[in-house]
Amino acid sequence: MQRREMKALAKERFTLQYSVAVLGVLIVLALFSAVSTASIGLLAIFALPIFIGESKLFMKLHYEDQTDLKVLFDGFSTKHYLTNVLVMVLRIIFLILWTFLFIIPGLIKNYSYAMVPFILADENTDDATRNNAITKSREIMNGHKLELFIIDLSFIGWFILSAFTFGILFVLYVQPYYIQTRAIFYDKIKS
Repeated sequence: MQRREMKALAKERFTLQYSVAVLGVLIVLALFSAVSTASIGLLAIFALPIFIGESKLFMKLHYEDQTDLKVLFDGFSTKHYLTNVLVMVLRIIFLILWTFLFIIPGLIKNYSYAMVPFILADENTDDATRNNAITKSREIMNGHKLELFIIDLSFIGWFILSAFTFGILFVLYVQPYYIQTRAIFYDKIKS
């Protein structure tokens, strides 16, 4: 599937349940912003699983015609909560360390680790894969980093336009469209 086809499918899928997609993005942004602001970043670590829930929401939007917002909080399930937090924190630490080497290695590793939230959100992920989600992301992104980079570049205009609308366009259209495209990209490369 080519980039244009992925983006067209993403637009089609998230507009089918537009209100769920936008509410999901709003909840994620509000929760993470509130926790980050209130705790000066320390407690934000414990809110990281919301990004796993966001990934799961958009994966379900891709596969199903009806999705419930409660999947946003699946990353907080007691069964996998600590693993989810640890893997997401490790991902951030690795990205920071790679960026210290120079910007380019950090950027490359950012794309290597880009699928971690989707791997953790995937219902077919077993416990062994969950513990090695960073390695699994690196493996499935091997040969696909440039493809995802080009997809991200194709959204630059939307992100710039969002800045002119003070983020309204970002919440109402761009972010749901962007995450849905990434969910479709994950579905394409995971096998």
